[in-house]
Amino acid sequence: MISAIGLFLIIVLRAFMLPIVIRRFYDCNLPKWLAVFLFIVSFAPKIWWLSSVITVMIAGFVAGTQGANRYGEDPKERLL
Repeated sequence: MISAIGLFLIIVLRAFMLPIVIRRFYDCNLPKWLAVFLFIVSFAPKIWWLSSVITVMIAGFVAGTQGANRYGEDPKERLL
């Protein structure tokens, strides 16, 4: 029972995270299909951790586009 609830929560949380990751990938000029592919691979046994590490590395450490893009002005430029 507990494992079924845990699995359900993991799926729901990942489903809520997918649009956020897609927007971050767009900000880095990366395609949407890459985020969806990493999302699907994250359910594969034995290699789920690899897709999670790649997603975190891209979303957390890759710089976004310089200047304005279709989502608005660069927030870093406002600080200068």
